[in-house]
Amino acid sequence: MNFPHHAPDRQRGAALIIGLIMLLILTLLGVTAISNVTLQERMSGSLMDRNLAFQAAEMALRRAEDHVNKKNNANLDVETGTAVYDLNTDTPQPAPSDIDAWDDGYLSAPAIDGISSAPRYRIERQIKVSDSQPAIYRLSAIGYGNRPGTTVVLQTTFGVPVF
Repeated sequence: MNFPHHAPDRQRGAALIIGLIMLLILTLLGVTAISNVTLQERMSGSLMDRNLAFQAAEMALRRAEDHVNKKNNANLDVETGTAVYDLNTDTPQPAPSDIDAWDDGYLSAPAIDGISSAPRYRIERQIKVSDSQPAIYRLSAIGYGNRPGTTVVLQTTFGVPVF
């Protein structure tokens, strides 16, 4: 029986080229998957940090509500520098959106572990018609996250009847 004989010089290395192309494709898929996972990790870290700042701002708002509730509305100090302002007067007030102004004239809430700065709040009396009518307050609070640039500013309106 006579078998056909293939000479070694007739092979062109097609299997090697296909193998290298497959290896290149798998490497590109691996690099893409790793960069995708890294991006998702950063996004989840930022979301967690923002959530921490939001919770700190919420806690500061509750602290401001307690501050208003514990004081008799007639005796709630409305003075510059005490973070209690009266919107019906010409008292200069910093804008809540001015993040740099939060260091001066705002009350500090208790510090929270894992955040860069203690949350702060301020109280603004909006309406006080008479001693028998409820006083309406606008409460502003800022919370900070673990990273220095993460901040959340919240505002709420809070009414307390005068007794």
